Amino acid sequence: MPRLLNEDLGPLIWFIFSRAGCDEAVDQCLQAGLGYTNRVERARLREILEDRTRDLDDDSWYGLELDRWQRAFEAGIASHHAGLIPAVKEAVEIAFAEGLISVVFATETLALGVNLPARTVVLERLVKYDGEDHKPLTPMQFTQLTGRAGRRGLDQAGTAVSCWNARLGVKEMAALAASKEFPLRSAFAPNYNMVANLIRRSDQANARRFVARSFAQFQVDQSVVQADTRNLDLEQQLARARRQGECERGDVALWLQNQRTSRTADDDELGQLRPGSVLGAGGGAIVTSLAHRKAGIIVKAVTRHGDERTIRAGDLASPLSVLGVAPLPAGHSPSDPETIAWVARELDEHWRIEEHGVGGCPRLDEHLSALREADIIENRLAKTRSRQVRRSGRLERRFDAVAEILHETGFADGWELTPKGDLLTAVHGETEIVLAEALHDGLFTSLEPPGFAAVISALVHESRRGDPESFRWPGQRVKRVVSEVRQRAGEFRALELRRLDDHLTREPDPALVGVVHGWATGKSLDEVLPETMTGGDFVRGMRQVIDVCRQISQTDTSVAELASEAIFCIDHGVVRSRRDLFRDEALAADEDVNEDATDAD
Repeated sequence: MPRLLNEDLGPLIWFIFSRAGCDEAVDQCLQAGLGYTNRVERARLREILEDRTRDLDDDSWYGLELDRWQRAFEAGIASHHAGLIPAVKEAVEIAFAEGLISVVFATETLALGVNLPARTVVLERLVKYDGEDHKPLTPMQFTQLTGRAGRRGLDQAGTAVSCWNARLGVKEMAALAASKEFPLRSAFAPNYNMVANLIRRSDQANARRFVARSFAQFQVDQSVVQADTRNLDLEQQLARARRQGECERGDVALWLQNQRTSRTADDDELGQLRPGSVLGAGGGAIVTSLAHRKAGIIVKAVTRHGDERTIRAGDLASPLSVLGVAPLPAGHSPSDPETIAWVARELDEHWRIEEHGVGGCPRLDEHLSALREADIIENRLAKTRSRQVRRSGRLERRFDAVAEILHETGFADGWELTPKGDLLTAVHGETEIVLAEALHDGLFTSLEPPGFAAVISALVHESRRGDPESFRWPGQRVKRVVSEVRQRAGEFRALELRRLDDHLTREPDPALVGVVHGWATGKSLDEVLPETMTGGDFVRGMRQVIDVCRQISQTDTSVAELASEAIFCIDHGVVRSRRDLFRDEALAADEDVNEDATDAD
């Protein structure tokens, strides 16, 4: 880093695919005594940070360890990731835009969500953990990250630097940088809220037509077209193989079936042969050698057409057709051209062998090989056709299955929504159907605002891998309502598994109920923030609860006012922000995956 800055290639954005990695990099810079600001710049940086965080009390400030973070910030070094509270990230973005920050260690959320001008981008590595394995960056990901290099109107060109990594060589990196393949993948999929809104706004035919015209269905159809092309190629290969398997002497497949069902010669029978034995099968052949091996007896023979054959138990029909013995020339070698020529002359001149059927065809081995290839191609073709049938119309079938679930669970009657279905059109999320049913059945009416917010957190929160499972219930009433919500979610998930072979509904996670309840009842951040949770995760969780409460407050239900009161209880202090915080929420999950990868490393 110092070398890049000394060569006037700053400011830098240094991408590290881990929150912990970003913070560790900042600590290493402090420990090395690095600093890139003068007294005036430090004063301005302090002013920016104080302005952004003026709503934080002292307990929150020290609970988030912002005093340590501030030292690096005033030195012109900062981190930026979803684990930081929004106010701190705002300070980084303002300071970087003003040219006061020399280097920001950031996760990829910075590349997707914030417009910051940098002269140079550094990629810690070109390999990223996807939840299952470390895989190279895609051309799209690489372009998104390196596209941050170069300030409009200031730099003629941006600079992208990649740290060396054993997983990806120079050739692979060059191919990645040069690639122009940016495939678009649609995330469109019918869910309960979407289907309910389609039922409300259009008839069934138009609703299915809307799904059929979606971009995701277009991609599926494109894959079907590609499969058609592959199938056509396989069909042509199959036709060629079958033609090569045809024999003018008869049906090769039928002959082979008869051979398989009839009795064949075993090792005891083959052991009676000796070099020079004349075989009547297959148009005639003479045994040139006999070997006893652990796996059984191996017989070498030469046919009248000069083909060398290896015969094992099960290859010839029983009883063996042995016509006699032809003494082999002295000093013969089974593969010697003179021996092969002698066999042809011997059989033609001294042995009368007539086999008019398929077994006597001189091209029998070629026919059999072609039939084996035809079987392989036919199996491959059957699999691709089956996959094509499953893909074709997949979204429409999913739409129909979701609609059936809505009918089966009382959200729709015919092609009309019930009162419960009307509620479903007003709420959305990964547990939307559970929330709509709970609202319709009045499960929340016994709760106070803090308890209501705590219960809602179970419907929106998703623990990160490695988070402790233990937590404290804020009261029996909250515990009882959450238990009822979890039971209903389990019923929906079981139904989804039967109808969709998949889950649309996420299992409720009560890990945050105690934290939300404590914050809603006025406890300080230092009191409620678990050691395993970052300030950014806490704020994001609270904002997710606020979002759902806001949806509920706009419904015509008995708990609409309760939802508004719950928002008032939690939307204060560090949770309150001057900007829309939800842009980070969809991206934070990707950071969690990479944090898991760092833990695994």
